[in-house]
Amino acid sequence: MASAARHVSLVRWPPTRVLGLVAVCLATSACAPSDPGTSASRSAAVAPGSPRGVLLVVIDTLRADHVGACGSTLGLTPRLDALAAEGLVFTHTVASSSWTRPSVASILTGQYPTTLGVLGKQDVLAEHVTTLPERLGAAGYTSLAVSTNGNAGKAFGFGQGFDTFEWRLPKRGYPDGFLVTPAEEVTREGLALVDGLGPDERFFLFLHYIDPHDPYLPHPRLMRTPEPPGRFDGSRAELSALDRLGPARTPDDEARVEWLYSGEVRYCDEQLGVLFDGMRARGLLDDMLVVVTADHGEGLYDHGFRGHGTDLYEEQVRVPLVLRAPRAAAPAPARLPVPVGHVDIAPTILAACGLPLPGSCQGRDLLGALRSGTLGATGVTYSEMDFTGIDLEAVSDGRSKLIRDRSYDGEKAQPFEHVVRPGESLAKLSRSLYGLLNHVAEIRALNPESVPRGFASDAELVPGVTLHMPARRLPDDGALEEFFRLDEDPGEHDDRALREAASLGPIRARMADFASRNAAARAGGEQVDLDTLDPETIEELRALGYVSHDG
Repeated sequence: MASAARHVSLVRWPPTRVLGLVAVCLATSACAPSDPGTSASRSAAVAPGSPRGVLLVVIDTLRADHVGACGSTLGLTPRLDALAAEGLVFTHTVASSSWTRPSVASILTGQYPTTLGVLGKQDVLAEHVTTLPERLGAAGYTSLAVSTNGNAGKAFGFGQGFDTFEWRLPKRGYPDGFLVTPAEEVTREGLALVDGLGPDERFFLFLHYIDPHDPYLPHPRLMRTPEPPGRFDGSRAELSALDRLGPARTPDDEARVEWLYSGEVRYCDEQLGVLFDGMRARGLLDDMLVVVTADHGEGLYDHGFRGHGTDLYEEQVRVPLVLRAPRAAAPAPARLPVPVGHVDIAPTILAACGLPLPGSCQGRDLLGALRSGTLGATGVTYSEMDFTGIDLEAVSDGRSKLIRDRSYDGEKAQPFEHVVRPGESLAKLSRSLYGLLNHVAEIRALNPESVPRGFASDAELVPGVTLHMPARRLPDDGALEEFFRLDEDPGEHDDRALREAASLGPIRARMADFASRNAAARAGGEQVDLDTLDPETIEELRALGYVSHDG
């Protein structure tokens, strides 16, 4: 274990970059009859009064309660707060899921993960789905992206519609660990892409910053408080060791993780400031729609878990949402406590660009609703996840929240067979296929020939062997729901599902309505074999903890 005083050296990879703008002609009536890849023809297709540019920033793993504009007093986001003071802040924004791929899919389409068929590790954003950059491209915008998280990369379908999708950028990290792209490289590349545009070319720029996601690099120069004396650094190996300690973690250990995470938030905010200053210096900022959000939050041990993709509690699904409209059409700055979600982002951008909302959009135009007085003070949000054996859904009206375990719906809880993949053990199978429940003993008992007596739970199983897998084990109390009064219990520690069961009919009905409409709208999903991904994507997924060291 590393001490608090351990010196962390940073490793920098030289850039491996493929630059160039690829012109794409989308076969729609919005394309001009001349070459639709030219700047002039694109500009001619843009609706009059549309913003010169749209900037959509997703900050990976950023909790809303660490953003000043959302009520934080930690002082971590002065540059984002300054932008928010000139725009709209939706203080009760809920992510569509608690991990990257389904959330970013929802952001770029205005649809829920089930509708898209994007919930699990192998799920792909299907080609038949029309994305935000595709719609903007058909209307005359050049679409540019800088990506830092392979889960929302080309390998999983997120490049569709972008004229340029840049992801091979310099990386940094611990010398004995994995490397990730720092915020300064995202900002630098984003501004460079804008500089490559024509003088009248309209654009959509999507920037995905990764910094608050682990592994954490320390930024002591930016922090108000000294480095806590915890025993672990921010490398993936040591964070994983800390996670395994469970109740043996000390308050200092957890305080150190919070400090490292907060430092990454502060550093990312500093680079947002460089981005905003760069746009202003280029004369673009006041004629742009700027949208800043996060794909999900981070546990930080609030409910026993440090990371994300493990539950749908507020720390993992409450995210910031800041909208700053072009100055000529900007509404008065405001903080709005209306429950909104990721599905509202794409329709808001489309409407701001003068485009009709497609019937596939499951969200609403927030700026239009504000102008028409229909935004209201109430709303209901929906989140879901089906990841590493945990299958949950949640609805919230901002004051109360219902979480339901849907792992036992239909055939999901029935026994099944599993073909062992390289690197899998009994412990990994129990974790990945059943989530938080321990099924090692049941798997061993059902497979006496393949798993002989005394076979260690963490020992590698023989690849290719077919194992009989048991049905899911119900929780000891049999309860599959949690209900919280967020206005009285914002930390979600007082589950009232059993005490208030008789009054849950209305919120259960809202949840069932979301689920049925999402399932009915689903047009079929696609999957990819993770073993066929390119080495760079696999390495990036390993760096972020989505692929284990041994495959």
